[in-house]
Amino acid sequence: MKTLRTFIIFLFTAACFNANAQENTFNSNPYHNFSLDIGYGYRLANSPNELFTTQTKDSDYFNKVKHGLHISFNYDFRFKSYLEFGFKASGYNSAASLEDSVGSKDDLYIFYLGPTIKYNYHINSNNSVYTRATIGYISFRNSLTEEIVNNLGVKSGSSKTYRGYNFGMGIEVGYDYKVNDYLSLGVSSAILGGSINKLKFGDQSFVLNKPECLFRFELGVGARIRI
Repeated sequence: MKTLRTFIIFLFTAACFNANAQENTFNSNPYHNFSLDIGYGYRLANSPNELFTTQTKDSDYFNKVKHGLHISFNYDFRFKSYLEFGFKASGYNSAASLEDSVGSKDDLYIFYLGPTIKYNYHINSNNSVYTRATIGYISFRNSLTEEIVNNLGVKSGSSKTYRGYNFGMGIEVGYDYKVNDYLSLGVSSAILGGSINKLKFGDQSFVLNKPECLFRFELGVGARIRI
């Protein structure tokens, strides 16, 4: 994801040198923007790590686990009509199970928190598009039940919860329609995530043979309140 990292750095730099041409296009009174989006998320990982044995054995099951739901909260402080700074908090969940004798399942949760920079382009007084970039903290948890076989060949279920964390990043583009000076409705798409090289289960720590890719593609709808 070096291209994504480069684009985020470019956005941070370019926004700081933007002209003031749009300053009078949008209502200049509200300084605080609160937005809440909910929608579909699709993880971009090509393969699971070696610890998630059910996903490793069954590619169809792995593909099922890649689909999930996300919810995101953003706060933006208006520095200029076209430039805002703030933070993003985002959660993603996907779960799947197999109808086998041990109840194999995966329940994944990804949390992200980080500062943001947002660039607005106001088409007119009611319609605008934006780009928001972020770099921050990402955590991962997978509560799973997997099949194990003892020395006698008897199958049973083993439940574990793996956790990990790292730096994350994302880029988002969206469209907003202004209902009034304080309420807007919008749609958005984003790529958000990171990668994790190490997972923990209790006191045990595992260095992965292949990093767990947490990047995902998102589509969402939501509301924005400006005060």
